[in-house]
Amino acid sequence: MDRRDFLRTAGGVAGGAAAATAAAGTAAAQEGGGERPVMPDYLSDANDQGYEDHRGESEVTVEVG
Repeated sequence: MDRRDFLRTAGGVAGGAAAATAAAGTAAAQEGGGERPVMPDYLSDANDQGYEDHRGESEVTVEVG
């Protein structure tokens, strides 16, 4: 299996899990939780320019660079 095939397979598995999780996350967002989610440890050193909660919106723009 080459890298491309591996990424396709892993992406398919992750996509299925993400779809199941997204359904629950969308419901929670629509209930107006308003609480900042707990971020994973690998984001602890990210350049955080601020936190904006866009859960429940139909479109989100992410700027990189």
